[in-house]
Amino acid sequence: MNTFKKFLTLVILLSLSTVSYAASERDRMNIFLSNFTEVSLFNFDIDDGEASDTLHLGNPENIDSLIYFGVAHNFINNKKLIQKCKDKDCGTMYTISYSSVAASVKKYFDIDLGKVSKGEISSEITFDGKNFHFDAPIGTDDTIYYADIKEVDQEGKLITMTGEIYNIKNKKDRPATFIAQALPYKWNGKKTWSIYLFKTEWKDD
Repeated sequence: MNTFKKFLTLVILLSLSTVSYAASERDRMNIFLSNFTEVSLFNFDIDDGEASDTLHLGNPENIDSLIYFGVAHNFINNKKLIQKCKDKDCGTMYTISYSSVAASVKKYFDIDLGKVSKGEISSEITFDGKNFHFDAPIGTDDTIYYADIKEVDQEGKLITMTGEIYNIKNKKDRPATFIAQALPYKWNGKKTWSIYLFKTEWKDD
């Protein structure tokens, strides 16, 4: 093979590698964002502001929403962490440990869950000081949505992703658009992102 052909082959291989890597990275981003949409977290940020149209998850008063995410996320994606409640007076079907919920909150939001008081967290979740108790299904509404990223931009470390929300049972059903922002982040030594904000605009609104 002459020098020009070798060079052309190298350029083609590098181009294919670049396209494949970009597609793989976007797939990972779609999965990352879909962790929020599948549990119906469509409008939030991690600021610590007061109540508004956006859920501020950095505000300690909204700890119930962080706990809900941790419980629902694991119920959908990490069944091995979910236990049947063994207490005959439990009153709920399932439990999950505080540590498992706190780990999910830290992984996706880079927020320390901190101390949680015993008792009712929400109408769906209670806490006994060690485990969260809940009934199934949680985080599994009749219609589950995923994120489909169309554009990705980066300014400094802040990554902005825009795209469409789609029904996982019908990909043509795309009732909303979104903008999400995240920061590069390492979790257990692996590169990922921590979410900063997610805003959804429904087409019927």
